[in-house]
Amino acid sequence: ASSQVQLQDSAANVEYIIQVSDNTYFLNRTNNATPLFQSAQGSDKAIASSFLRKLEKVANWHQTLTLSNPETSIRDAEISIELLQLKEARKDHEMDNDVPLASVDWRANPAVFSYFQKDLKPAFQLKLNNTGPRALWVSILYLGSDFSITNQLLPKALLDAGQEIWVQEIVRGQSFRTIPLQIEGKQLSQGITSVDEYMKVIISTEELNTDFYHQAGVAAGTETGATRVFGRTEMPEEKDWATKTIWFRIVIKTS
Repeated sequence: ASSQVQLQDSAANVEYIIQVSDNTYFLNRTNNATPLFQSAQGSDKAIASSFLRKLEKVANWHQTLTLSNPETSIRDAEISIELLQLKEARKDHEMDNDVPLASVDWRANPAVFSYFQKDLKPAFQLKLNNTGPRALWVSILYLGSDFSITNQLLPKALLDAGQEIWVQEIVRGQSFRTIPLQIEGKQLSQGITSVDEYMKVIISTEELNTDFYHQAGVAAGTETGATRVFGRTEMPEEKDWATKTIWFRIVIKTS
């Protein structure tokens, strides 16, 4: 039994399919035959339970990505989101806060970040500005292509009217607002040259806690790390909240 996963007999109107062949099974999207994480082999209960836990992480990730509140009173004009892209891929140690940047229309999905060499990475900066008349709480969830979820770039912040904040990465006690992107080495070894990742911006009229969304990824077959409590997929009803989704496409070019 699972509160997150429901199996269907028909592939109509579903996004994910379990493929089974020669006692091996894996998950893929209906429009892409590439396995979404390491395949499972065997039919004993322990293997099936492990596979189900990974399915639940995928379901949880998908629910987080589609999280929205159509009845919110928070207007688009109350929050400004500015996405900036590094003009030229660089090495990690060359990415300070004053790198040359270009503005990107994050609403024109997806925002494409491409590069040629794995040691030269693309990067972004993101700024949130409260352009409305009331104070708002903000948080950002980063949804990785390995189905990981983290709020480390912006756990939560209170923005008064007119106040702004930059998304930041903390490394060894230092803050960096230039955030590099890359395709992981294991993905490259599997022939993956393009991945989609997302940032879910959550805006609320009251203080919010997005720590419970954390979960480790599953693309490499891992199951360790913090996982949020299943079933808590909505904000408390007493809060007025809204979401914005920023879609990244990270591409490594081979020629």
